[in-house]
Amino acid sequence: MSLVARHAALTDIGLHRSTNEDAFVAEPPLFAVADGMGGAQAGEVASHLALESLVAALAADEALPEAAGAANQAVYGQSRSDRSRSGMGTTLTAVLLGGDHMRFVHVGDSRLYLWRDERLTQVTDDHSLVGEMVREGHLSREAAATHPQRSILSRALGTEPRVEIDAGEMELRAGDALLLCSDGLYSMVPEESIAAVLAAVDDPTRVARRLVSEAKSGGGHDNITVIVLRLDREPADEAGASDAEAAAESATAVLPAVGDEPATAELPAVGDETPAPDEEREAAPGDADLAPAQAAAADAAPDDAKAADAPDGAETPGSDAKAPAGARRRRRVWLAIGLAVVLALCLAAGATASSIYYVGDYDGMVSVYHGLPFTVAGIKLHGLYLETTTPVADLAPALRATVERHDLHRKAAALDLARRSSQFPP
Repeated sequence: MSLVARHAALTDIGLHRSTNEDAFVAEPPLFAVADGMGGAQAGEVASHLALESLVAALAADEALPEAAGAANQAVYGQSRSDRSRSGMGTTLTAVLLGGDHMRFVHVGDSRLYLWRDERLTQVTDDHSLVGEMVREGHLSREAAATHPQRSILSRALGTEPRVEIDAGEMELRAGDALLLCSDGLYSMVPEESIAAVLAAVDDPTRVARRLVSEAKSGGGHDNITVIVLRLDREPADEAGASDAEAAAESATAVLPAVGDEPATAELPAVGDETPAPDEEREAAPGDADLAPAQAAAADAAPDDAKAADAPDGAETPGSDAKAPAGARRRRRVWLAIGLAVVLALCLAAGATASSIYYVGDYDGMVSVYHGLPFTVAGIKLHGLYLETTTPVADLAPALRATVERHDLHRKAAALDLARRSSQFPP
């Protein structure tokens, strides 16, 4: 049996963010939501790059889980090649529809819901510390919905060279509805209210607008993205209309049989339906400014080259014309040694950045950093991985001292320390 999907997608910056780090794809049969994270607007880059890579991999006949793995590699590779985006990552929840089935992949705390028989069911698991505590029985779903540390992820796309990706398949029925959303929706709107909207409103566009409006009314603390799909039985071709005409109907698509690959399509722009207040978007990765190390090398090159080419005793900008030639040569030797040390430290940082984390202070809040807690010649060897809402000043003295020491940890140990610092229950 073939099903027809009526769909709508909407993203909103919310009420407290200066940029929208969410992104989505709504190109039948592919639907996906990504919620980026990282300092200096790197989250916006991560979410868009993940979806672009996912679409490209599917167009190249990759299976959905492998396409998600390619997206992870793309985001991780960008974070490694551009120090200003070190540690960036994103959630990814994607659905590929076909016939009367769906296949899905999931990493992070965006969600996929199924609405069936007047009941709302969360299909995906939240990859967050709070989510793990719920699954282990240490925390109720009700308490998790309002827990101050619910945004700390235990798994994300692009933060490690490899990531465990949840994948599954489910049979669909006529009358089902699917909802993909970022945490900006469900953190502001209780599941009972989401279910009430799906029960009362049939049109996907109206459902999406209503849910975004309720999230903003609830506080709008984060970016909000929703994709709503209503699945109906494919109507009989009574009027003799062609399949192409039926598929061309606005926001409606006849789903291909399972195994058919999605048609290649350009990734749609984020937020076309609700322009964000600030229309300036992050520059493409290729257009980014030089990394600090590159900029320092570019600034130093002209003077160094002139000093090397000038004869002994000749005056060069920034040099001491009265200094003996031997002294100048010794300065150049020490400069070369200094640059070599800086380079070695940077290389060492790069070699360890994929496995070293520490807990520290970001704007007064307990935060987890990716890399080493050093700055060499103006170059930071670390990046912000996640920020909690627990003030460092509120910690007990012993725990505050532990955080301020910047001890190096593996990822799991650093996240555990952040959890203890944030007063998670044992």
